[in-house]
Amino acid sequence: MKIQELPNTIEAGADSSPRYDWNNLTLISAQEDEGFHKLLRDPRDHADFVFEGIAHLEDDLDNVELARILGILNEINVIDPMRIGITHNELEADRFGKILKNYPHYKQNSDQVYEAVIANLRNGKIGDLQRMLGMQRKKLGIATPFPTEMLLTYLASKNDIHKPFSELFIDDLNQIFLSQHTDNDIVNGIDLGFVFTSTGTGRNTSIRSKFNDKWNGGTYVEVGGSIGINPMELKKEMGFSTAVSLDKMTEHSANEITEISDYKNGKLIPLTKELRSEIAREVKRHFSVDARNDFSQLVDISKETPLVVGIHNLLVHVTEKDKIIQNALKLAMDRKQSYLWTSGGYNGNESVLYNFVLKLEEGRVKSTFVDRFNEQRTGGTAVNISSLSDMQRIFIDARNPQKN
Repeated sequence: MKIQELPNTIEAGADSSPRYDWNNLTLISAQEDEGFHKLLRDPRDHADFVFEGIAHLEDDLDNVELARILGILNEINVIDPMRIGITHNELEADRFGKILKNYPHYKQNSDQVYEAVIANLRNGKIGDLQRMLGMQRKKLGIATPFPTEMLLTYLASKNDIHKPFSELFIDDLNQIFLSQHTDNDIVNGIDLGFVFTSTGTGRNTSIRSKFNDKWNGGTYVEVGGSIGINPMELKKEMGFSTAVSLDKMTEHSANEITEISDYKNGKLIPLTKELRSEIAREVKRHFSVDARNDFSQLVDISKETPLVVGIHNLLVHVTEKDKIIQNALKLAMDRKQSYLWTSGGYNGNESVLYNFVLKLEEGRVKSTFVDRFNEQRTGGTAVNISSLSDMQRIFIDARNPQKN
C-alpha cells in the first residue's frame, strides 16, 4: 500500500497533526523539518518511505515533479535521518572520525592530530567557526562543510605557521586553537564557495557490469565530472562513443590537481602528464559550469545515440538538488531511450543506497534500478532492490553494521 500522507509535525496527544503527502512534500521540508525526520527514526518506516518514493518515480511525471521527488530521495537516503541538517562542525567531526577509522588513504596527518581536531570541532574554536561558515555556505546553496583541513591551513598561515594541514603538529594546533580572528577575517580570507570532491579511477565498477550491454556505443555525459578521469574510464570500459564532462571548477584549478584516488585499491596515485593528455584527448570537457543553470546547449550530441547522464557525489553538496536534476533531464527529453544515473554520498552521514539508474523513454521513467552501498569500494552491489522486505532489511542493517 502506498503511503498517502505522513505527519508534518508530532504533537503529544494530538490526533490531527498537519499532514504531508508526496504531492506537497518539498525538498526544503526534507532538509529542514525535524518533525519529518522523526518519522523516519524507525528503519522500517524509513525504508517504506524510500521504497514508495522510488515507485512514485515511475508515475507519469513531468521533469519538475520527477526532479523534486528524486531530490527528496537523495536528501533522505542516509543512515541516520535525524542527522539531516545538523551543524557543519558536527558533520566535520564525524567525517574526521570516519577517515581515522575507515578511510586511512584519506588521512593526511597523525592519529593524535585527528583526535585533537575532532575534539575541537565538537567543543572549541574550530567548531564555532564551522558553525558560522555553515550558515554562510547555506546562503550560497552549499550543503556540506568547508573542509577543515583547508580552514586549519589558512589559520596556520595567519599565525605565521606556513605549513599545510598535513604537516601540522599538536603544538601548531594548540597555537591555532588559542588565536583570535573575527568572523569577517575568516570569510574574506578563504574561498567560501569551495567544495571538495575527490576524483579518480575505479569508481562505479558495479554498475559497469550491470549496464555494459545496454550502454555500449552510446554517449556519456557526467555532471560534476571534475578533470574527466571518470568519464574517460567509463568510455573505455563500457564502449561509449563519446564522453563529456561538465564541472564548476576552472580549468586552472583542474591543472593544479596533482593526485587522484585509486578507489579500487584505496590509495592516492599521481596525476601524471601522460594521463592528463589522455583525458584531454578522450573527453570533451567544459569547465566553469554551474549545473544549477541550464547546460543543455553545451552538449551537442545526436538524438539517435543512447544517452546516459551521470551525477556522482555532486547532489549531496548542494541544497538545490532539484535544479541540477531538472537540467540533467533536459538532455534526455525527446529521446527514444536515455538514462539518468545518480550515485554517491557523503561520509559525514553515509548513504544507504548507492546507485539510482532511471531508464527514460521520451522523457518518462519506464524502470528504476537501485542498489545498496558497498563498502568494498565498488560503489553499489549491482543487485537491484525490488521488494519492500529487501529494502527494510537493508535499512535495518545500515543502522546496525556490527550485526552484518
